[in-house]
Amino acid sequence: MNKKHLIILTCAFNPAKNHLTHFGQQRIAQYVKGLRQIAQLCQQHPEFEVCIVDNTFSQDWEMPAELKEAIEALPLKGTFLFYDNELPKLNKGCGNVIAWRKAAEKINFKDYATVIHYEPRCELENFWFFEDVLKQPKGHALMLKYRVTALTYPWPVRMALKLVPLYRGQIWTVLFALIPEDFLDLLAKLDIEKMAKEKISLEDYIYNIIKDKDITPVVRLGVIWHAQEGDVRV
Repeated sequence: MNKKHLIILTCAFNPAKNHLTHFGQQRIAQYVKGLRQIAQLCQQHPEFEVCIVDNTFSQDWEMPAELKEAIEALPLKGTFLFYDNELPKLNKGCGNVIAWRKAAEKINFKDYATVIHYEPRCELENFWFFEDVLKQPKGHALMLKYRVTALTYPWPVRMALKLVPLYRGQIWTVLFALIPEDFLDLLAKLDIEKMAKEKISLEDYIYNIIKDKDITPVVRLGVIWHAQEGDVRV
């Protein structure tokens, strides 16, 4: 029997723990749309199971009915709503790691062919990424390299970087897939206390851990990311 694929839906429905403002209403609407897209994906491809994790969840917050309905429409392996947001307040990337670790604590990743991380506040333009994972059940990620700018470094370092450019790598963390062993290895190596203290980018950190793994490079994710500055197509 072929193994299924686990999608971890990492959420932060109401991180400010406030009553819903206009921004909060927009945020919920984005989640509802994103979760409905995942439900549609799972209807077309029953090889996927999902779990929802939110490490910013306040027990006194009343979840809107439309959000609850969108969650209940999913083929859920688990729903893990809790509050552990002190380190993520210092570095948002810590929240993803906390969510992944909660999922790994509750679900045996090794029961699955791959483990996929997705942030469902985004919008899917298509299902190509997920369908590619089904065709090739291995790691898939959009990885980029960028040139380190010299502006914030002391003068000798700026001069050296002009002579010998330094490049760093990043992974887009809105959507990626790993085989279970690689995902568990990643979780073992990520140090969230260090991330919070030293303001380490999660995108850089993950890249340095998985860059030598067997990862299929992806040119586009087919995702619309709702950034603060505006929508970004990735």
